[in-house]
Amino acid sequence: MHERLELAEQDKRDAVELAQAQVASEMQKSAVAKDSEIQALKGKLNAGKAVKLRLYQISMLRSCSGMCVNALSRLTKIAFLETAWAAIIMSKSLKLMPCASSELHSSP
Repeated sequence: MHERLELAEQDKRDAVELAQAQVASEMQKSAVAKDSEIQALKGKLNAGKAVKLRLYQISMLRSCSGMCVNALSRLTKIAFLETAWAAIIMSKSLKLMPCASSELHSSP
């Protein structure tokens, strides 16, 4: 009877060890799956951040390019006005210069 009791105790210990090993294995599998899921979510989060950053950069470039177009337009208008004023001043100064018509047709 004593031997049977010892065998039963040994079977019980073996069953407990097996159950513990199975639980540990299941927990390890679960941890690996959760870690994999976390890494996938981090990847999606980083991809989302990258997309958001690119969209922000594109909007900034569009804004800057719009400002550049406006500045170029203003500079073009200023250059045109300066050229027009220079032409007006030159034509007025030519009208004010005394010159004989013979000087225009004579050659040196």
